[in-house]
Order: sequence, then C-alpha cells, then structure tokens
Amino acid sequence: MVSQSKFAPRLVIIEGHEKGKVIPLTDGTAIIGRSKGDVIVHDARVSRSHVAIQFDEKKGVLTFTDLKSLNGTFLNGEEKKEGQIADGDRLQVGDTIFDCQMTKPDTSVDISESLRRNRAKDDIAQQYIEPEEEDLEDVSLAPEPHADGTPNLSALSHAVQEPDVRTVAKKRKRVVSLRSWYLKIPVRKRIQLLSLVTILIGVGYLGLDDRGSKTTSVRVEAIRRQAEQGQLGEAVLAAQQYQAKNPADPNGFILLGDLYALQNDYQKAVLAYQKAATFSNVSPVVHVKLIRQYLVTQNNAAAVEEYTRLGEAIQNVGRILGEAIKDKKMSASDAVAQNPFIRDLFVETAQLFLDFKELEEPPQQLMLIARALQKDIAPDDPVGYKLEAQLLFQQNQTESAVALLDKAYALNPRDRWVIENLALAKYRLKDYEGTERVLRAWIDNFPDSTRAYLTMAYLKFTQKDAKAALPFLQKIIEVGNRNPKETYYPEALYWVGQVLLQDQRLGEATQYVQQSCQLGYELGCQSPLLQRVPTSPNGSETQNGQ
Repeated sequence: MVSQSKFAPRLVIIEGHEKGKVIPLTDGTAIIGRSKGDVIVHDARVSRSHVAIQFDEKKGVLTFTDLKSLNGTFLNGEEKKEGQIADGDRLQVGDTIFDCQMTKPDTSVDISESLRRNRAKDDIAQQYIEPEEEDLEDVSLAPEPHADGTPNLSALSHAVQEPDVRTVAKKRKRVVSLRSWYLKIPVRKRIQLLSLVTILIGVGYLGLDDRGSKTTSVRVEAIRRQAEQGQLGEAVLAAQQYQAKNPADPNGFILLGDLYALQNDYQKAVLAYQKAATFSNVSPVVHVKLIRQYLVTQNNAAAVEEYTRLGEAIQNVGRILGEAIKDKKMSASDAVAQNPFIRDLFVETAQLFLDFKELEEPPQQLMLIARALQKDIAPDDPVGYKLEAQLLFQQNQTESAVALLDKAYALNPRDRWVIENLALAKYRLKDYEGTERVLRAWIDNFPDSTRAYLTMAYLKFTQKDAKAALPFLQKIIEVGNRNPKETYYPEALYWVGQVLLQDQRLGEATQYVQQSCQLGYELGCQSPLLQRVPTSPNGSETQNGQ
C-alpha cells in the first residue's frame, strides 16, 4: 500500500539495552511497554504499558500519550504527558532513548501485515491504563507474585525464546511475508525463481565448483577467530588491511560486512556485502547476508530485490553444472565436502529463519532445510537441530523439541541459544533436575549472564527453597552495584526483599524493596511494605518505619 503521507516515521533506539533496534511506524497507534503492547522494551524502568505512539498518515503527524507510567515519558529531556513528535526529537522511556525519524515512505513493497494493531485513540485509556493480568506469552522475567509471596513462574515456563532476536511483535504476528515478496516479483522473473527450499536442496546435492570461494584464506579465518575472542576492533582493522591488500578477493568484503554487522554498523555492512556481490566468483551466501541486513534495517524493497538475486544466482550455478546431478557422480556429503560454500549457504539460510521467525516460509520447507543440515550438509553444526526445534516449539511439541536441543547441546555446549531454550523448555516440562543442570552450564559458560542467575533463582522459588535463591539474586545485585542500568537489578532487589521478609527481617526487606521501587520496578512500588512505611523526601525510611 502506498503511503498517503510524505513521511514514514520510525523510532531508532540510540541508548538502552537494545541499542540499534529500528522500529517502523504506520498509520494508527502503537503501544511501547515492558511486557504489554506492540513494541516490547526490555528495560526495568519501563512500565508494562508505558506510552502510546500515534501516527496520522493523512496529516503526517506523529504524537505520543503517556499511559500513566510510573517513571514518565520525556521528550527532548522534558517530562510530558502528551505531545507532538518532530523529526530528530528524542523520546525517552525509562533508560531507553529513541531517535524519532521522519523518513520518505517505502512505496514499493506491500507488507503482508502491519507491525502492530491499529487502535482508535479513544480506546487507549480503557485498554491499557487499567491493570491487566500478565500475558503468559510474555518473555519478561518479571511475573506477578502469588498470594504467598513466591514468584509466579507461569510466564517463565512459557518463555521459550532465544535471547538476542530483535522482534517488535508477538509470535502470532508477521512482519514480512516471503509469499508477498514472491508475488511482487515480475512474472517474467518469477517463472525463473523456484521456491527457496527447492533451489537450495537442488544445489545442496550438486557437485559444484565454487570458482574461487572453495578455499577461504587462512588469514581471513584468523581474523574471524580474533573477533570471536572478543578483539572486535582489532579484527576490523586487520580486515580492512587484508581487503586493501587483496582487492580482488570477495571474501575480504564479506569478512568486513560480517564484522561491521557485529558492531551494529549496518550501513557499512550493507556496502561491504554489496561490493562482494559484484564479483563473479562470490558465494551466493552473500545474498542471504544482504537479506538479513535489509530486514534488520526494515529496507523491505531491497530485501525483495535481493531475494530475487539469491534465486537467480543459485539457479545460474545449477544450470552450468546441472549435469552433476543428472549423472549422480557424487553423494551429497561429497558435494558439500568439495564445495564448502554449500554448507555456508544452508547454515546462513537456516540462521536467517531462526532469527526472523516472522518470515512466512511454509514449515514443511523449513523442515526440509533442517533435516538436510542434520543429515548431510552440516551434521556437526547445531543449527539444523535448532531450526527443527523452533518449528516444534511453534507446534507445542516441547518434548520432541527438547530431544533435538539435547543433540544440539552435545554438539556445542556453549551455544547460548541452545542453552537458554533448553533450560526454559526443561522447566516447562517440570524437569527441574535437568533445568538446573543446564542452568549451571549456562552460568559456567556465561558467568556475566544475569538472566541465567535470575532464572536459577526462580527455579529455587519453584522448588520452595527461597534461601537457595539468595546467592543468585546477590550475583545480579553485585553486577547492578557496578552498573545501575543492569536490566534485572531492580527485579533482584525486590526478590531479595521478599526472601528477607519471609525471615521476618522487616527493616532489611523494606530497604531492598524500596530501592527496587526507586529504580522504577513496579512490583516494588506496589508492595504493601512501602504502603506502610513513610519515607522522607530523599527516599530513606523515617523513624516510624523502623
């Protein structure tokens, strides 16, 4: 649909836990909140339904309305209940700051569904200001307490989701449809473009000569290892030097694109991948990488065009060397061994669908990719098991998904996606022993993961062992003392207060709960402890509170 406005607004997070995230807005209302609404912000100081953003497409006007949030909404540093947003304005909720951009609309792509539900302005107060029950599909680790003071873990038990996926809609929504992309491609080209999976499976069983990308430079691999070891800045510099010395090697540009993407410098990543795509001997995997960057930046028109190029590039290679499949000169495993780019292509494509669950590709076709990866293409890589497990989670086949994740975990016990999803899935199945075993591996492998400590604390609450939760909550508090903006810091303070309250340590419990409230944690502010304890203007307890 072509926009009637000359503007297409979007919000870009420039400060906060999800820095770099881009949120496009269309006609109607979008709710920003910590656990309720259309744009979920993982920030403890953000209310569940914090602020409503309204875009009037006909007038080209963008406005906001604070939904009686606890910590308020700020426009260019000034707290306001409502107002109009202009290009370049800064909107702040909690510790998250959005840069508001009014860009030219993308008129070339018809997105299958809106990023968020359209709602009448008059419905906002009725629907979002009133207290609501926690959504069981919410991924927030801030569930409401039971009457006995223990955490309600129903939300956690349903939170089988990878940690770093950048989505702005719930699972049932779809941001981009590959089917709608396909229908936008001219008929002349569409006839040439087989379904993505058909093409990939066909190439996967060819004995292809990758014409230059078969053996990646040892130096390129060394630079990649440098980045994996945490030396990203040094790796970027080394990659730039390598590319300057080897201008005819497309792998140098792909390497640069990968490193820029790790730095969230999407514009530079796109330019590097585009340069690599100009080489005749480049692996088709570059098209998958470009599609990913275009999706991250919401450049849907470019994603459509790149999707077409991906199909044509693979089909061209297949036409040139199609005799290999006719004569069956080699097995699938041999073809992959002789042509490493086939493996890269499948792995990158599977990862694309893992990271962008909103892409509408038929599950049967994704299952083919997953099984091909497991069987012949990358049996030593967990990605095939991860992709199939994700499909099974979506079909509520948790036990089967766990069996696959166990295999993925055996292949790579440091895969964070696998560890997190396996721990949460085992919890959902009430396999608490297995949950704890995976959680301890999560903590051992990622000792700075406060999410792991909080999940372990919740497990101890579930097992009616509140005191055993304390060490894990205190780990989060140690991190929070160094970094007050730590996401789970206020939540940990609150639950330490609840544990102390069970021990009848009322004064200490009140201090922890009060501190969680001061950091914007809603449950802390709603605690009966604070309703009965008067506070001085600086937030400290008065003598009556002792």
